[in-house]
Amino acid sequence: MKIQFINPSGASDWINFIPNQTTLTLPKQVSRLEPRTLDIAMPRGVPVKQWAQILVYEQNILRFRGYAKTYQIDSKKQKTISCEGMEGLLNTRPCPDYFYPVGTKFSELFSDTCTDLAVPGLLAGANAALLPGWDYTTYDAAHNIIKIANGGRSFRFATKSLYSVDYRYLRKLDEAVILTDLSWVDNAFYRDAKDIHVRLDNFYHRGWADLGGLWIENAFDCKVRLGNISDANKSLAGTLQTTVNDKTGDMIVDTAKGHGFFVHFRDTVNFTYIDLDQTEGR
Repeated sequence: MKIQFINPSGASDWINFIPNQTTLTLPKQVSRLEPRTLDIAMPRGVPVKQWAQILVYEQNILRFRGYAKTYQIDSKKQKTISCEGMEGLLNTRPCPDYFYPVGTKFSELFSDTCTDLAVPGLLAGANAALLPGWDYTTYDAAHNIIKIANGGRSFRFATKSLYSVDYRYLRKLDEAVILTDLSWVDNAFYRDAKDIHVRLDNFYHRGWADLGGLWIENAFDCKVRLGNISDANKSLAGTLQTTVNDKTGDMIVDTAKGHGFFVHFRDTVNFTYIDLDQTEGR
């Protein structure tokens, strides 16, 4: 068995090592998300840090993709890293405050892609939603403009696309050329090297800055994507109201199981995929 890891905070190189021992647990997904777990005993000198991304290979086949959640020092020569599959990050991300009508296809409901004038998918929201309570300042109350400090081109949000969540769809925001354009261009933003200024209309988006109505595409990427759905035409049998108090991972598993799907996780080097299958074993 071979393990690779890359540490957080700007590390660029994957590091290989041979573990002393591994213990992998693969829970069944029943009514809520139960992330896969992996304990890795290793020489104490291996420089893996908390939140490092982890890849585990057996006979050159990728068996697990996750992150280092906690670690403990076992002795002068050994330490143990406790890892969780990347899917575990979904339960750190809330669902959008949104009403999904009867007939919403699962490919839309669980979509990982931000698309203009489309249903806001749960995976897309997990990777993009600016959480309620995110720090901002009011820049121009009369025009409903706020400023998000340290969100400009030199920071986390860089050149990523911005979307609003209204009563029906995701809507892609226009990018203004100069800041003063926001005094007359609604549903738009201006981005300089340091900050982002955002203006949304105050009819469909009242209170959005406090309620989490802004999405920044893959700004908080959990590295989880929608994979295969065995019945491509499957849709919601009833309405579904989600709120920011719901955990994305639990909502996906519970909704899928309630419609006859079994949830499976499939790893690649870049992403973990959620496959929905009507057969328990594969």
